[in-house]
Amino acid sequence: MSRTLQSGKQVEAPYFDFMVDAVALMQSRERCLLKLEPELVDKFSCSMCGECCQRPWWIGLPRSYVDKWYAVFDQDPSGRFRDPFIKLDNPTDAQYADMRRKPGSSECIFLLDDRSCYIHREHGAEALSHVCRIFPRYESWFGAFFGSFLLPGCPDVQSLIQAEPLIYYTIGEIAENKWHELMKREHPLGLYGGYLWLGLELDLINRSDFTPVQTQRRLLKGLRRMMDSPVSLSELNQILSGPIQTEAQTQIPSLVALERLAHVLAPFKSVCDYLVDICAGWKSPPELNPAEKKLLNLFLRRYLSYRALTADFLSKKGESFFYPSFFLRGMHLAMLQWLALFYREREGGVLTQEHLLRAANLLGYRYECALDNAAMIELSPRACLEGLEAMLSFDFVDFG
Repeated sequence: MSRTLQSGKQVEAPYFDFMVDAVALMQSRERCLLKLEPELVDKFSCSMCGECCQRPWWIGLPRSYVDKWYAVFDQDPSGRFRDPFIKLDNPTDAQYADMRRKPGSSECIFLLDDRSCYIHREHGAEALSHVCRIFPRYESWFGAFFGSFLLPGCPDVQSLIQAEPLIYYTIGEIAENKWHELMKREHPLGLYGGYLWLGLELDLINRSDFTPVQTQRRLLKGLRRMMDSPVSLSELNQILSGPIQTEAQTQIPSLVALERLAHVLAPFKSVCDYLVDICAGWKSPPELNPAEKKLLNLFLRRYLSYRALTADFLSKKGESFFYPSFFLRGMHLAMLQWLALFYREREGGVLTQEHLLRAANLLGYRYECALDNAAMIELSPRACLEGLEAMLSFDFVDFG
């Protein structure tokens, strides 16, 4: 190995070389894995904006929580919290009930008019359910490594993704019985392949001679190479690390992809109308000045790095979601650009960080945190890559 790995240290670039060293370390030890955690996890502090309390998300409550707090809330003198929990149809001790919502709304019954939480204010953080207490933090197994991350559905997370890009790692040994369970949900490219693939992606995304969209076009070439013929990840990394060529050429935006985006964004009529006008030729595609391109370039690069780091290539049923995940990422990358440009046009002036954060937040809670993967899993790898290619026709950072 060319370096000594030590828990608590930073994951260093070049990332592929780092992951090669990490794999060598894990292969030299029995049941050894890494846990990855970006610095933003420690930096997070809830602003108590109340946004998560208004989402139509299920809040799973264990029976122990219901038994402890039901009567306390139900008998509150205000009378506002009668029958505060809804028992599930097929309850278990671990998943027994959900929080009641306000009539005709997705708002939690405990969300007060000043957007504060009644439970937190009157009974303290220890009285919050486990879900409410830890959100947006989560830990998961990603088929090759453990990850401790923040969900993008929280509006405080996107700014942290931009401000705190560093990644740290911990080395750990897994108990034998736990190891066998983990291997049932192994990365589609294999346990060690998952590390190498992440390193390959991060190196590519952070190449300064590519725009963020161009990095994904080159990744698309790699995915097609993998689909067509066997290739080792080391060989693929060498191929994708080569000098920029056709990626530098400006591509014609796909009207089919734009129409698809308009359909996906149909719930937001003004955004949909904006895209339809561009499709019809009634409005010209926006052009950015050099300062706007520089801002968008950095924002998209850090957005993509976090998406690569937190990508889960397995469905809840354990099915491979490898190729569909890249189609979705390409779609979200296109949506992020168009949403930010819509906000820019609506408000006038130049593109700002606020426009980009607003677009990323909408994506985070409305699309990234509410995916129905069933239809996507049914798409063939080739169809996924064709869809990805269309979505990557939008590049407003292109310096060419």
